[in-house]
Amino acid sequence: MLTSAFYAVLRSTGVTAVARRARNGGAILCYHNVVEPTATQGAPGLHLDVVRFREQMEWIKRHYTVIPLPEFGRRLRARRSLKNVVAVTCDDGYHGTFALAWPILRELGLPATVFVPTGLASDHGFWWDTPSVVARTTPAERDRWLSEFGGDGTKIGQIMPRSPGTLPQSHRLASWSRIIQAVRDGCDLGVHSSTHRNLTLVPDDDLQRELEGSRDILVERTGCEARTFSYPYGRFDSRVRAAVKRAGFEMAVTLDFGLNDWLTDLLALRRINVPSGIGPAAFEAWVSGIRPRVGESA
Repeated sequence: MLTSAFYAVLRSTGVTAVARRARNGGAILCYHNVVEPTATQGAPGLHLDVVRFREQMEWIKRHYTVIPLPEFGRRLRARRSLKNVVAVTCDDGYHGTFALAWPILRELGLPATVFVPTGLASDHGFWWDTPSVVARTTPAERDRWLSEFGGDGTKIGQIMPRSPGTLPQSHRLASWSRIIQAVRDGCDLGVHSSTHRNLTLVPDDDLQRELEGSRDILVERTGCEARTFSYPYGRFDSRVRAAVKRAGFEMAVTLDFGLNDWLTDLLALRRINVPSGIGPAAFEAWVSGIRPRVGESA
């Protein structure tokens, strides 16, 4: 199993820097939430310390050209180079993303796209952050719930009851008023379905509502006519991809690791899913396209 020492060697020997300069593909970073350093709640790997987030964004600004995700797509369609180009995205619409991450991005002049699940109520907590789920289930079991229950928070809540009020504000969905203010300040929004279910298991009629309905709500609430989509849990198949295309989305992002070039499917864009525990050397390697192996420690 590789460890952080492996990445430290890559950085110290210049391998990471060479890979960064040599790779022709562009990277799309994926974050979920950004929280205060003292925050300990929530699903492991999703809630990044705000201090570490700032360090990563400052490093990205020094070493890459950061562009809006829509511009990333336009360059792909035009077959223009994405060498040393990065786009920043955040899934789930957490309060912490808008309260902590967005002010840093705005201060540094870095664009970002936040994908919002539009059918969930403001102040909603996600099932995977529930203390009972975090404490009493394994990653394998939670993964099984994506197939057995379709990642449906309502169904999962019936077998793993939630404890209201146990999650801090940063771990809940942002209010629409906060999201609207971020849009006014230049934040780009994308659609993350309506109810954040595994779309590969959603019937056709529901699938249309998850796609077109969620986009319509986003327009109604914020005035933002999003043309980008993020697959919940990163899960999609040919049927879901086709439905996303019919719904009029121009781009869709996955959680598949890798860089993107003009051969990449615009409805299956790869991203670098940044875990909360990743160290600086590993982060630099991942952004350069050096792929981690399953089970690897970052």
